[in-house]
Amino acid sequence: MSIVAYQHLLDNYKTLRKNVAEKNTEKGVGFNVFHFFNVNETKHSELIAHLLNPHANHGQGKLFLIAFLKHIGIEAPEKGHWVVTAEKGRIDVLLKRLDPHSVVVIENKSNYAGDQSHQLYRYWHQEIHYHNPNRDKINYSDKEGTKKYYQIIYLTPDESKQPSDNSMTRPEYLSSTLYEKLPLEPKVTVFQELMEGWLIPLLNDIPTENIKLRTYIQQYIELWS
Repeated sequence: MSIVAYQHLLDNYKTLRKNVAEKNTEKGVGFNVFHFFNVNETKHSELIAHLLNPHANHGQGKLFLIAFLKHIGIEAPEKGHWVVTAEKGRIDVLLKRLDPHSVVVIENKSNYAGDQSHQLYRYWHQEIHYHNPNRDKINYSDKEGTKKYYQIIYLTPDESKQPSDNSMTRPEYLSSTLYEKLPLEPKVTVFQELMEGWLIPLLNDIPTENIKLRTYIQQYIELWS
């Protein structure tokens, strides 16, 4: 590289650094409060469940819940009473309603943790199958119809993280009359895609004056950008 070309490259770099510094001064683009804390998988689950819970102190009622359910394609999301829990029975985030019976299991792999033995199969059996009053009527071969009411979301930082075969296999202690393999295909979802499809559109629905919540949501979105 010639001296002239090198100097030109250096000048461009300095200009870029100056522009970034000015934007950071004006808009704080380089600052994110989440970078100061060790946000582990448990905390990410709690953060997501808090937004999904219509009774939480974010003050937006069902805004986040309904938008999320619509985003993943749940039938009639406004109908019935949804219960949202985090880290209950080893399930990261769980959404359930009785009428129409519906269950969404979210397995959060934000920190690339490995799957536990038969993990997703156990969650399916525990929350979707065992106590389901309609379990004999579910046609798992009808994937589009089933996912309107039952979903297992495998939430990952990127597509390289996929469910293990063991996680989707029936454990030995369960009856051999059950499916050998998990009948409900997990929905692998990348965090950034979830932010773009779920939270980003909702920024327009949060009151402009609600700076605390808007800033919180924006910074959580930026964490996964």
